[in-house]
Amino acid sequence: LPTTPCPFPRLLISFAAERAECAKNNTLHLLCALGDLPRHRRCAVAQGADVRRNMPTDLLYADEDSLAKIATSDLQAALEGSDPEVRSLAIYALGQRRESTAVTALIACLADPSSFIARTAADALEHIGSPALPALVEALAHPDAQTRGLATRALARLKDPAAIPALVKALDDESAVVRHWADDGLDRMGVGQIYFKP
Repeated sequence: LPTTPCPFPRLLISFAAERAECAKNNTLHLLCALGDLPRHRRCAVAQGADVRRNMPTDLLYADEDSLAKIATSDLQAALEGSDPEVRSLAIYALGQRRESTAVTALIACLADPSSFIARTAADALEHIGSPALPALVEALAHPDAQTRGLATRALARLKDPAAIPALVKALDDESAVVRHWADDGLDRMGVGQIYFKP
């Protein structure tokens, strides 16, 4: 199919920082996303095209309408793939669907070697909302500092009072990132330093 690259600002998902050839790609659309160079390639999808036929190829070149047609099971399977861009798109789509069945898999992505994939997973968990809260709280005990930091960030942004005890406990974490987001989360909920753990 002929393709027409165009910006997709809402998808801050790319692994441009991990692939040097991206600098030569004239379809790059640079956005500011925590130090990464986000990119999303998008094309016109022929009317009636079977978006499941060429998974994961279609996932890379799908617009939002086409992403919505991809089965949740296919998106979850894509998380196990080796292509970072495919995985990022799958994570984004699962978050947009608020797919609670993907919470466990998304939590596992918080420890991904790619910091961008890990942050995209944290954003997806935040978008899923309250159904992800128990798993995020549990992740605060994870031995990996990146996982704890991103889980704390997601809890801070959720602003769910049910997370207050976990955030207070996180104030004693050895990681400065975890402590920062725990303090930020408590402050966002208006408790901050006035909250005392019983």
